[in-house]
Amino acid sequence: MKQRLYQILIGLLRRLSLGGIRRIAALLGFVMWTMLFRRREETVHRVMDRLGLPGDKARAIARASFYNIALSFMEIFYNDRFGPELVRVEREEDWTLFHAMVNNERPMVFISGHFGAWEVLGSLVGRATGQPMVTVARKQKDSAMSGIIQQLRREGNLLSIDHREAAGALLACLRRGGITCFLIDHNTLRREAVFLPFIGETAAVNMGPAMLALRAKALIFPIFLRREEGGTYLLRMEEPLDTALLQGPLSERVRDAAAFYTKAMEKQVLEAPEQWFWMHRRWKTRPPDSV
Repeated sequence: MKQRLYQILIGLLRRLSLGGIRRIAALLGFVMWTMLFRRREETVHRVMDRLGLPGDKARAIARASFYNIALSFMEIFYNDRFGPELVRVEREEDWTLFHAMVNNERPMVFISGHFGAWEVLGSLVGRATGQPMVTVARKQKDSAMSGIIQQLRREGNLLSIDHREAAGALLACLRRGGITCFLIDHNTLRREAVFLPFIGETAAVNMGPAMLALRAKALIFPIFLRREEGGTYLLRMEEPLDTALLQGPLSERVRDAAAFYTKAMEKQVLEAPEQWFWMHRRWKTRPPDSV
């Protein structure tokens, strides 16, 4: 019964135009900002601390970030219709890198974050490359909703696998010359982390993407999709890291690869902080020597 109700609701949402999706997201973001009082104030203080901003500016960024979260959730209902006609670049090298990535035959690890339009970014890349991308996602507590989200992502050529079964499947995908993608800006457990600077504070950085890329001798491509006021999306990319060229002990190579994608993520957040997921407790896990 629950799944049937979800299917009806999602069917209605998928009929919305992109403008309609944005209007609902604005309402949802307002509700989140109004109702989640503790998370709201925590987010404002986090922005103040990390960016060194006064309270009024930090509050404006935090509020915009709540709207960004709501819109990122709503955009999944536009996955099957999202295309390159909505995307523009400021720098010609971004298109050059994008086309080089699409035509590349090496194993590839895409890295992005909970920044800008991360849901439709997967759809854009998956359609351009013409092959499914594999990513890791934690299952929702609501199994019916989890299944529907996976279905919507598959329509964008994005295959989600449970994090408990991920390592072997991802490595097999890369060794076949396939594509994997990761959102690398979330807090992680100490045993899964290397500790690196991120926006003025040491953060636990997931070393899984680095380890997999090294084992498969893959290219690591940073790619982001930033929203613009006129309704378009700005593609931003960085030169890829060829992990086959890294030298030294494995621990150093893992750290170098993780530092590469952490710096790429930090650059995007500092350029457009209102589009990042500040609500997340990014710096929760502390290094052993700080406990």
